[in-house]
Amino acid sequence: ERFSPATGPRIERVHGNKERVKLSELSVGQKMKGRIISMANYGLFVDVGSKKDGLVHVKDVSKDYFIPDLKSRFRPGQDVDVWVKFIDVSNYKLGLQMFPPAPGPEESQKAPALDWAELVPQKAVSGTAVKYSDFGVFVDIGLPKVLAFLHKRKMRINRRQRKYQPWEIVPLGSVVAGFVFAADPARERVELTTVPPPLWDQLLPRHTHRPEEDEEMGTGTPTSLDDEEEEGEGEEEGEEGDSEEDEGDEGGELLSEKEIRQIALSRGRTQLL
Repeated sequence: ERFSPATGPRIERVHGNKERVKLSELSVGQKMKGRIISMANYGLFVDVGSKKDGLVHVKDVSKDYFIPDLKSRFRPGQDVDVWVKFIDVSNYKLGLQMFPPAPGPEESQKAPALDWAELVPQKAVSGTAVKYSDFGVFVDIGLPKVLAFLHKRKMRINRRQRKYQPWEIVPLGSVVAGFVFAADPARERVELTTVPPPLWDQLLPRHTHRPEEDEEMGTGTPTSLDDEEEEGEGEEEGEEGDSEEDEGDEGGELLSEKEIRQIALSRGRTQLL
């Protein structure tokens, strides 16, 4: 690896120009050895010996978990195993992923194919949890090439579960039964919720689309710390009344005025009462 102050590290490629193959000679699902040439916030550019470097999108780095900071796991010059996800010869694009494609027999176990015209708000759907981000779950509802996203904010969960990670609430491979919250065919986005539509106004008072949700669905990273704080507030507002058992676990009864005054006196802060 060589370094230039102007261009940064220069990675030595494994294959020479004469050894490179055309994109048309590759096949979808093919496993290949590659080397990370450069990195971006949205993915890794990998040299697999073709005339065009392939892109591993951040969503295709792991099948089970979302990795928001690629620099914490990868570096330029690192050798990796990849699989061909798609080939677009006309536009000279090569898509890669870092996990093998799903085996053929599992295809028949997937949810039946849906059409965008069917995905209207409040429609009941079900699917399988296949992937995660820090903010929610990606669900296969049978829509070709598109995974629906169930944000933790839109899950109907109890008070204890607020502290859990999405994969602890919805285990990988489990069946998710919910409702279409919003669908955008132009952007190929589907948002789900497990809150029944009659309770949306009560449990999801701010159930309008927010710009930062685009980033959460695409990259799993909030735009600022304020977004994280707002998420916590949204979850509290979006919870249904918990059971008495959960209420008791979360922490005790309110102090009486007499008890508050006694505590203040013991701390020498009577001037505040």
